[in-house]
Amino acid sequence: MQIPADMVVNAMIVAMVAHAKQSSYVNIYRVGSSLRNPVTFMNILDYSFDYFTKKSWIDNIGKPVKVTKVIIFSRMVGFHGYMKIHYLLPLKLSGFTCRDYNWQNTLCCQYFEGMLTGRRRKTNFVMPLVEIYGPHLLSNAT
Repeated sequence: MQIPADMVVNAMIVAMVAHAKQSSYVNIYRVGSSLRNPVTFMNILDYSFDYFTKKSWIDNIGKPVKVTKVIIFSRMVGFHGYMKIHYLLPLKLSGFTCRDYNWQNTLCCQYFEGMLTGRRRKTNFVMPLVEIYGPHLLSNAT
């Protein structure tokens, strides 16, 4: 007999919520399938965000890791627009500013150099993957 993955995830989430504040002991659950009220992908994202906001991870320095909501794109056009505004445009503007104005390079660009290097690295890593896997990731991909 095969058990659908949504049943397993639903059971795990319900068990975690039901016993979050209790001491640890063994509980046995019987799981049933229902199409009436399934847990959606957005529910899992919301539950994860709430959980990690309340119980944040601690980095190697001892500071809590900042948690942000995951952005879900229904179309590739939305993803490309997001990348242009948040990553490609700042990189192009910084390249123009740093190349043409030497005094701004000293005052401004070296201040943002770490951020720009990180964004450049992330962009160079992600964009080829998007070109390869993008059409398969989204059902409404264009």
